[in-house]
Amino acid sequence: MTQDVSVYRLASFGYNIIAEEDPLLTPDGCIESSPCAEESSAIRQFETRLSRSSRYQATSPSRQPGNYRTIIRASGPIEESFLIDPTLSVPPSLLPPKTPHETVIEENGVKVIRRNNLNLIAKKGDINADIEIMSPESDEETRCRIDIRSRGDIMIHLHLPGTFSPDDPTRLILPMCHMDVHSSSGDIYLWIPRKRLEGPLNVTTRHGVEFSPVVLKDLNIFNESEKWRKQRKECFLGNFAGWSEGMGDLINLKAKAGRVVVEYIEDTPDEAESRSDRVLLAPRQGTNGEWLIMYDGHWRSWAGPARE
Repeated sequence: MTQDVSVYRLASFGYNIIAEEDPLLTPDGCIESSPCAEESSAIRQFETRLSRSSRYQATSPSRQPGNYRTIIRASGPIEESFLIDPTLSVPPSLLPPKTPHETVIEENGVKVIRRNNLNLIAKKGDINADIEIMSPESDEETRCRIDIRSRGDIMIHLHLPGTFSPDDPTRLILPMCHMDVHSSSGDIYLWIPRKRLEGPLNVTTRHGVEFSPVVLKDLNIFNESEKWRKQRKECFLGNFAGWSEGMGDLINLKAKAGRVVVEYIEDTPDEAESRSDRVLLAPRQGTNGEWLIMYDGHWRSWAGPARE
């Protein structure tokens, strides 16, 4: 009887995997009676999708610094690498039209237009962006505003100069990052630099948020609530003792129908190691709830519910 073989992405958290050799495997590494040849095409397509998250991190193409960039794509994904200089002056005739998310109403009721340094909008597609913010040449306070919106999944690798270490002499003039990320139907995956962001991190999601263990060590969760199937966590990343309103970084993540995952970019495997993120699951004969997994090139045994 042919087994039903499916391809899944092994989540970064919450799985208990035990390495175990299995007698049901054939010499060529396939499960007995499983249609390996028929699944090979689907596996290749799935691996291509999974490798996107590390594509730009491994090698970034040469880029010209830019500012006030807007990409609105009616169909198809946005997969690009960006180098943003928030101090770069752009002639008014070259500025893109304003988006609805660049209109801000101040407390006194006066509308003030504050341009975003980068706008990405994918109306019918995923977004996979590698974003690097340049260090300002002057010692003036600099903010970099980023707005990203999609109906699908959003994957962001964020690079910022310097650190907030007391030993770093540039820490007082580092650009502050204000980023809003919104997905109406997909998940949000965010990779951030370690010891660099310091400020509020607010997450609204329907299917939960997952912080990596190392991110949790630097995170304080001040408010957690749930209403109408929406979960919200108001957090602070870094040291909040010397923080004041309107200062520091600010990140808002909203997955209206999905989940949110936040990790440090330093902990992301490179392209050669990304194969460990590709798995093949199949039910194991004669067991109750046990699965065989092709994980990192080896067959393993795993007990637990399968999740896509």
